[in-house]
Amino acid sequence: MVRQRSGSACTQGYSWGYDQGGIWVDHGCRADFALGGGSAAPPAQAQMQPNDAMRLCKNTASGRLPGVPLAFISTYRGTDADSNTYMINFHAQPPGGQSSSGFCIISKNGRLQNFQFDPRSNNNAGASNSGGQTPQDAMRSCKNAVSARLPNVPLAFIQVDQPRVNGGSLLVNFRASPPNGQAASGSCDVFKNGRVNLQFR
Repeated sequence: MVRQRSGSACTQGYSWGYDQGGIWVDHGCRADFALGGGSAAPPAQAQMQPNDAMRLCKNTASGRLPGVPLAFISTYRGTDADSNTYMINFHAQPPGGQSSSGFCIISKNGRLQNFQFDPRSNNNAGASNSGGQTPQDAMRSCKNAVSARLPNVPLAFIQVDQPRVNGGSLLVNFRASPPNGQAASGSCDVFKNGRVNLQFR
């Protein structure tokens, strides 16, 4: 970066960086950029450290939850999906407000690849108040229940099937296939009030 032109901070790895596709900017950063040296390829970008990834996830969650101060958002490392990314979990608990939680997947070159709220967090609080669970609600509830019981398995490695009606609930089959761990499978009974009965086979 040669000269910053925006009022927003330009921080490498958070609001700007570069990869094989070129230079990228985000979060309001505007600046002049130049590549050093005479080689055709840019110099190797310093790898983002876990603490930086946690900070990026925290700042991203804060941007999606404008009423929640940063001080009330905590982050912690999950199990990385592969050697090129960090899995960061977050939890927001504002005073007098509803909690929110979710996760970020951040590449080690500083790009945010995925950001998701957990289904039963604040952003989805109304899902079970409309008279029952939709099939999508049931699938998300099952996936999160499995993730809570298998905290070392990233959500990306938990697959759920389309639910079928099981009396007063929806039955969802699941499979957990972590890359370096033991596979597990079973089913969830997801009730209209959001309660989940989880059974492993």
